[in-house]
Amino acid sequence: MFKSTQDFDIKQKDFNERVQKTNYLAFKDNDFNAVLLGNSRVTYINQNDFDLDDCKVYNYSVNAMPSSEYDNAIENFVKLTNKEPEIILLGIELFNIGLDNSDIFKEAYENTRNGWGYKFSNLFSYDTFLFSFQNLYTTYKGFDRKQRFYNKFLEKGSKEQNIVSNEEYIKGMMPAWFNKKYDKKVLEQFKNLKNKYKNSSFIVFTMPIHSDLFKIWSNDKKFVDYYSLWLKDLVSLFGRVNHFFYDSSVSDSYYNFFDAFHFYPFVGKKIAQRISKHELMNDNDDFGILLTKENIDEYLKQFNKGKN
Repeated sequence: MFKSTQDFDIKQKDFNERVQKTNYLAFKDNDFNAVLLGNSRVTYINQNDFDLDDCKVYNYSVNAMPSSEYDNAIENFVKLTNKEPEIILLGIELFNIGLDNSDIFKEAYENTRNGWGYKFSNLFSYDTFLFSFQNLYTTYKGFDRKQRFYNKFLEKGSKEQNIVSNEEYIKGMMPAWFNKKYDKKVLEQFKNLKNKYKNSSFIVFTMPIHSDLFKIWSNDKKFVDYYSLWLKDLVSLFGRVNHFFYDSSVSDSYYNFFDAFHFYPFVGKKIAQRISKHELMNDNDDFGILLTKENIDEYLKQFNKGKN
């Protein structure tokens, strides 16, 4: 409902992001002509860090967002902005995480049709009142298990100390993700999006995970096979892929991640800047590779060579 942030509401319990972000377009601001979609890691990218030829990007990403939700999210965007996006940015995972909740975005849009009555009935509800007290407790008494270490301006603190090391987080999360697999059905969903939104330009990018986890996965033959197939499919479909999902100096640092999968926002800023400027990595910076049909085979050859 409001853009302001106070010292007493920095740490908050998770809310329904799909409803919140749809409400923002419906009631606060719908002056956008580009949309950014992806899971929780993409939410850590500031939409204002993109510089894409006068396009104003809306970050419509939500926690555990599967590709099956992309179409309904874009449909909501079109309805609430009265325009088809000029650019659709997709943060794409190797693994199609999350459940198929494709109707949730439809429900979020339907709620906005009740207008201002809906908006203020939520703001002054008993549930919201109780939720506010939970947030106050979280701010002053609760333990921030993810060690985000940010103030209200999203400035990273430099003197705070991790109570639980990122290394322990990474090791603890490995078993739950190691058995995930690449599902070819996801590619069909992307093809359908391209056919449906022919007037939109697509920008596709992958996201880094911490090197400790990537190195373990990349020693597994099944992962290497899926990884190669996935990247070739994406390049074949979209032509260009801004690639960050590999072992780099950025992914190798514990200072850049607060768990195995989630990087801090300043890494998201670097991703947005690389995508906007179409910069390739150079001798002084190994973060970000632009994969195309011309170099994908050579990239995979070098990747597989390092596994032998």
